[in-house]
Amino acid sequence: MKISVVLSILLLSALFTSCRLSTKAELFVNEINSKGGLYGETINLVKDPTKVNNQIVVWDSIDSKFYVVKLYGNRHLFAADEDAYAYYMENRQEVVPAGHGYYSGADGKLYEVTENASKDLEKAQALIDGVQINRMAEQAVAEFGLSEERGHAVANVLFQFGRIQRNRSLTENDLRNLGQELVGSDLHEFEAALLARAEGDASSFDSLINKAAAFNKVTPEQMQAIVETLVK
Repeated sequence: MKISVVLSILLLSALFTSCRLSTKAELFVNEINSKGGLYGETINLVKDPTKVNNQIVVWDSIDSKFYVVKLYGNRHLFAADEDAYAYYMENRQEVVPAGHGYYSGADGKLYEVTENASKDLEKAQALIDGVQINRMAEQAVAEFGLSEERGHAVANVLFQFGRIQRNRSLTENDLRNLGQELVGSDLHEFEAALLARAEGDASSFDSLINKAAAFNKVTPEQMQAIVETLVK
């Protein structure tokens, strides 16, 4: 299999598609369950989000009650020393079904799902895309030793090419552009260099590794490990 095909498949599929696409509210509820040591999705998302102040409605099977709780600030994830379950327990408010998709709180407020207007859908999709790109960036930094800035740039490139690949096969021009964005070279140059190295001439490969390392601001040793991981 050609190196360009291997890189595109592994980079765009195997490496990052393990990240499940979740909404901010889903991630929030997952953390509540995880931090609370709960099993079987004890707390379930009901309304995502409501029209009232970025809050969501959940069903708590322990209490057999509906609660409304505000998403944790502007973030979808808690820091390592923060307790999502404790936040949920301290900030939840009981609500009851009021019919027609509404939930009523003790304060008299009505909570319902947002309307599916085109602008709302665009905002929701942008949020979901941003969550996935951030996850991909974190994985690139952790696995490949890239800087946070470069990790985010790589993640954004992969996300965009992944979107293209879902609609059609990547063309040779796509792969050339992908190579330029990721390693500063045509991926076919790496293919030829690897073949030459297998035959005893590593000069072209070493040159491309040095170029790619400088492009990604990592050491040549890190870059070689990255490439060999991708094409093994």
